[in-house]
Amino acid sequence: MPPGDINVLSKDYKDVLGGGLLFATGAYALGVALFDLPIGPLGRMGPGMFPALAGGVVTTLGLGITLSALQRRGTPARVGLRSTVCLLGAILLFSLLIPRFGLVPAVMVASLTAIHASDALRLPGKLLLAAGLALIAVLLFGYGFQLQVPLFDCCPRREKSRGRR
Repeated sequence: MPPGDINVLSKDYKDVLGGGLLFATGAYALGVALFDLPIGPLGRMGPGMFPALAGGVVTTLGLGITLSALQRRGTPARVGLRSTVCLLGAILLFSLLIPRFGLVPAVMVASLTAIHASDALRLPGKLLLAAGLALIAVLLFGYGFQLQVPLFDCCPRREKSRGRR
């Protein structure tokens, strides 16, 4: 190969893609913070200050990862069907279960679905990991951030019709 030619297959495309996604996510957060939210001065920070700083850091990291990945060789990326289905299924199940059953069941089911993508743990380990993630979610979102998300809603209520009788 003559000098100056670029071998497209020799780049580390996993890190190029990951860095590009970080860059795009950070740039989006930075743009929303700068154009839609008041930043305010450092002494009296507005609601856009943290997203702007975080977006700037993530954008810079993404750019650095992408540029460094273009300088080194990589291995071809292999995407397994099982891991893709499990991870996308976990996201879908979480979004469907949380309004009906609450945070804890949604995190447990989504975690078990995502953990199924790997054979690294046996069933007791998978259950323990899912329970630990549910506990962290309860402590963080239920008590730490005090989000108004039901922790358990095992008996979904039916909406009564408001029509005339």
